[in-house]
Amino acid sequence: MTKFIRHRAHTKKRLGDAWRRPRGWQNKMRLSKKGHRPKVRVGYRTQKDTRNTRKGLEVTTVYNVADVQSLDPKTQGAVIGAVGMKKKIEILKAIQQTKVTLLTGDPAAKQKELETVFAERKKATEQRDKERAEKQKELEKKTEAEEKAVDAEEQKKEEDEEKQKVLTKAR
Repeated sequence: MTKFIRHRAHTKKRLGDAWRRPRGWQNKMRLSKKGHRPKVRVGYRTQKDTRNTRKGLEVTTVYNVADVQSLDPKTQGAVIGAVGMKKKIEILKAIQQTKVTLLTGDPAAKQKELETVFAERKKATEQRDKERAEKQKELEKKTEAEEKAVDAEEQKKEEDEEKQKVLTKAR
């Protein structure tokens, strides 16, 4: 199959390979000149029986365990959609149980990898929560000490004022 690459993508790194239709007035690719890359056309379309298939299986996007269980393992293959890590792990377990083909790799290896990443994240969040709790306790201790200091100062001021009143009355 022909890979369609954007015009002059090989000369400028920032352009990337993603296809964009050439629009220049004298663009040789737009004019389909000999020696230049092919443009996207209807004639390059894949055959109907192999369209939307990988490894001879129909591509089906899966978003939950129910979607996996509704697949036919002989004719359909699974591709996991945009879901969170927990749900992805559940889907991978279901894929292994139902023996549906995962078209994007080995489900056992992916599951193991995701579980390790998930465990690491969980440890990191627990550690972060502990650190936050410790900081909160330290702040509370500091505020209590500051409040005690402020209370002591206020009491001193009140005592001084009372002394001043007594002294002024005595005169």
